[in-house]
Amino acid sequence: MPTRTPYTAHPLTGPDGLFDVRLLVGGKTWHLWGRNGPGQERDLAGSIADQALPVLVGAGLGHCLRALGGRPVAVVDREAGIEAVTGVRREFGNAPR
Repeated sequence: MPTRTPYTAHPLTGPDGLFDVRLLVGGKTWHLWGRNGPGQERDLAGSIADQALPVLVGAGLGHCLRALGGRPVAVVDREAGIEAVTGVRREFGNAPR
């Protein structure tokens, strides 16, 4: 099994709350979404057909899940470091949706 690259995650917030996560990986800086993270996640939610079962690889910032408004959704996410700063699992947990 390949080893995982360690990283640190830092929340980026503004007047409307969390808008991105800055990731420090091997001396380099990456961003989960960039400046318009909430808008990009809402656009993603809007692009999913009504009859489809969305499968999200990563919970992201949670805006996509909120925008899907109670539809059934599958989320595959193992990044505890990112979840620790987004709180998506705490917000949605195992809630039936």
